[in-house]
Amino acid sequence: MPYVSYLGLLGMMVTTARLWQRFRRAGLDGLTRNGLLLLSGLLLLSALFAHNRGEAFLQLANFWPYFLFFAILPYLLTSVDRLAQIALGLILVTIPINLISLVEYIIKIPRMPRWWRHFPPFFWIRSAPHKGRAMVMFEHPNAMGSFLVLVMGLGLGLILYRLALDRAAAPPNALDLGNSEDSSRQPEAKPTPDFLANALQSVSLRLISGATLLNLLGIFCSGSRNALLLAVLQLLCLALMVARSSWKTVAAALGGLVLMVGGAALIGIGGRSLQFSTWADDPRMKLWGAAVQMIGDRPWLGWGLGNYKFVYADYLTPDLMALSDFQGISHAHNLWLMLAVEAGLPAMLLLTLLVGRICYRGVRQFLARHLKAPERGILFGYLVGFFSSIGFALFDVPLYDSRVNVLNWVLLAGILGFATRNHASGQKFGAED
Repeated sequence: MPYVSYLGLLGMMVTTARLWQRFRRAGLDGLTRNGLLLLSGLLLLSALFAHNRGEAFLQLANFWPYFLFFAILPYLLTSVDRLAQIALGLILVTIPINLISLVEYIIKIPRMPRWWRHFPPFFWIRSAPHKGRAMVMFEHPNAMGSFLVLVMGLGLGLILYRLALDRAAAPPNALDLGNSEDSSRQPEAKPTPDFLANALQSVSLRLISGATLLNLLGIFCSGSRNALLLAVLQLLCLALMVARSSWKTVAAALGGLVLMVGGAALIGIGGRSLQFSTWADDPRMKLWGAAVQMIGDRPWLGWGLGNYKFVYADYLTPDLMALSDFQGISHAHNLWLMLAVEAGLPAMLLLTLLVGRICYRGVRQFLARHLKAPERGILFGYLVGFFSSIGFALFDVPLYDSRVNVLNWVLLAGILGFATRNHASGQKFGAED
C-alpha cells in the first residue's frame, strides 16, 4: 500500500481547520504573517499570467495549504518536550522504511539468478523506475533520501537531548516556547502533558541512536548522492558537539561515517558509481543554464508554477533533447531557480528572506549561552534537519512530495518556536531562575 501514508494529509487538513476555528488567527509574528500573505498574492498573480494557467493553479496546492498549516503550528509546538516527541515519533517510523529499503535494494541487485528476477513479486519490484535504487512508498528515490536525511537530523538532536537528560537524571520541564505576538492577545494552548516527558525517558538511548543511524542504510539504498553528503556533514556536526562529553557517541558517529563513505566508495551508492565523471557530466548543469535563460525572459512573474516542464525544451539544443537524461524533466533541480523561473524573482527573494530570517534567529538562539543542554540538543536537531533540507534543495526540488513538504514546515516551525521566545516576552528561553 505505497500511498497509505497520504491518509495523513487528511489528518493534517482536519487539524489545521480545527486550530483555525479555535484560535482564529495565525500564531506567527507580524512580519512573517504579512510576508506569507504577500507571497500568496504574488503566487496568485503569477498563476493568472502563467504560460499554462491550469497547471499553475493546480501547483498552488504545493504552497497555500502548507502556509496555513505553518501559520497555525505555533499553537501546537508549545514546548521542548513536544518537539522531542515529534522527533522520536519520526525516527521510530523510519525503522520499517529503512528495513524495507534494504529488502528492495537486494531484490533490485542486477546480478541475480533468472528465477529470482522473474519471480512475480520480485519482477514487479524490479520493473519500477530507477533500477537498483530503493524508494519504498515514495515516488522517487531522491524523495526518500530527502525525507530520511531530515529525520536523521532530528534523531541526532534527540540523541543530544537524551544525553543531557541522562546526565541530569531528571525529566525536563515543559518549557513554554511562546509566540511572537503579545501573549495577552492570543488564546493560550494547553500545556504539554507530563506523560510526554515520561514516554521520552522510557525509550532507551540505544534505541534512539540505533534508529537514527539506521537512516544511513536507507540513504545508501536510495542512491541519493545529495542525501549521502548531507548525512556525512550531519555526523561531523554531531561529533563536534559531543567531542568532549561522550566518546561513545563520537565513536558511533564516526563509525557510521566510515561505513557510509567507505561502502559508497567501494561499491557505489544505490547501484550508482561515485566517479568524478558522473558528477562533472550531471545533466543539472544544462538544466540550470536553461533556467537562467527562462528567468531572463520573464523575471517578474515567471512562467507559472509547474510550467518549467512545458518550456525548458525550447532552451536546449535538439542534440540534448535527444538524450534520455533530458526527457521528461519536471523542474529545474534547484529550488531557487525553480521559484524564479515559475513564480518570478520577487516571489523567490521574498520566500528566501522570510525563511532566512527565521533560520538566522534560530542560529542566534543556538549560539546564546542561556539555553540549557536539553533545549540546545533539540534546537540542534531542528536546525541541522532544516539546513539539510536547504542543502538538498540546491540540487533537487523535493517539495512535490507532500510528506517531505510537511516535514520541512514542521522543522521551520520548531525553529521559529525557539527564535520567537526571547523576542516575545523579553525572557530568555530555558534560562535559569
